[in-house]
Amino acid sequence: MNVLSPVLGALIFAALMWWTTMRGRTSGSAVLPRWRPRRSAHRGEPRRVDVLMLGFSGSGKTLMLAGMFSRFRFGGASGITMYTDDASERDLEQIIGRIQDTEDDFLPEATPPGDPRTWSFGVRVDVAHGRRADAFTLNYLDYAGEYAAALAGAEGEMNEAFIAALKDTDILMGVLDGDDLRRVLLGDARPETLVRIERLLRLLVRTDQRCVHLVISKWDALVDRDGRRLGLDEVVSRLEQVSENFRDFRLNPRFSTLRIIPVSTFGHGFAKQDGQGRMVKQHGAAWIPLNVDFPFSCAIPDILTGDVALMSAHRLGQDNRTTLTAERLAKVTLAVFDLAGIVLKASGHGLVVAVPIHAIVERVRDSLPRWLGRTAVEPKFDGNAALARVVEHCYARTAAFDEQWYVHPPVPRRHG
Repeated sequence: MNVLSPVLGALIFAALMWWTTMRGRTSGSAVLPRWRPRRSAHRGEPRRVDVLMLGFSGSGKTLMLAGMFSRFRFGGASGITMYTDDASERDLEQIIGRIQDTEDDFLPEATPPGDPRTWSFGVRVDVAHGRRADAFTLNYLDYAGEYAAALAGAEGEMNEAFIAALKDTDILMGVLDGDDLRRVLLGDARPETLVRIERLLRLLVRTDQRCVHLVISKWDALVDRDGRRLGLDEVVSRLEQVSENFRDFRLNPRFSTLRIIPVSTFGHGFAKQDGQGRMVKQHGAAWIPLNVDFPFSCAIPDILTGDVALMSAHRLGQDNRTTLTAERLAKVTLAVFDLAGIVLKASGHGLVVAVPIHAIVERVRDSLPRWLGRTAVEPKFDGNAALARVVEHCYARTAAFDEQWYVHPPVPRRHG
């Protein structure tokens, strides 16, 4: 008995440790990171799109978040709405209400340093007869702009949660401050202003994202000395003239999708700069944000295009075989594949898809009418039908964006 007791005690201790470990893995009270990496794609996990707007302090990231939420609060003809938890809903409604009130001089301040906050929105679709279903979850990371500046080379604190999110986001949106850009184009900016812009572009180049949106915030500020509004093609062309680095950024072949999106969360005429450079709301003006939905609407088609391009780049001889694993693809891409009946099979070399890789996007587009037609005749309205409605809406809005805001491709610089 004296010999067996230590052995028995050791076995009991090992069993308890194993039980504790397994309980911790399955317990709902386990501590989870604020921003979960998307590098897993098992069927049945929540559909999710992770968005990160990469910009420095004061560029308007939080304001654009409020504008986007406001745009999707009531659904409209598309029936697409966004909802969030009660505390976040209250916070956003208070921000929106104070922005709209021109008697209140409130405008959102820069996000203070601290842990990045993830705003999580359910993207829901309403249809006739009270039917509704969720398409996916949209996660939006809000952080102090000082963290991006520190990563770009400025003095300041590095934040590990922000750096992890930067690596794992589905779509990356670099935010160029419209006020800074105007001063650069008019020759009124200090040299460090252009350095800041180019440092932001360098951050975008360093990341692994294939889909990059370059958002120009405060678009209402982009006017010449006579007050004439500048066109997007004109702004991009002028910026290329003063920054060879910007031209090289646009010429980089790594980006499968590089979209430049002008956004004004204030809209034209809602706020103006005073003599000290502060934005002041105009009494009685209406808050009509400009283009705040385009970063969201263009994201879904661009994520899909980027993932298909990545699959094609890793193709193994046959057109429907790739060395990639499912973990490299965005969860919304896998959900759209499932909707279109595109089967992913694991092989010894990676993935085999049910249709040729180059035909995937066409297959997705062809599948949408089937799902959209179901909603009119069947009482059931499920997540696939909701996703089809959102994807169809996003394709239509992306086409509208391309028609109105097309930017000519950059011209390579001639040497010699």
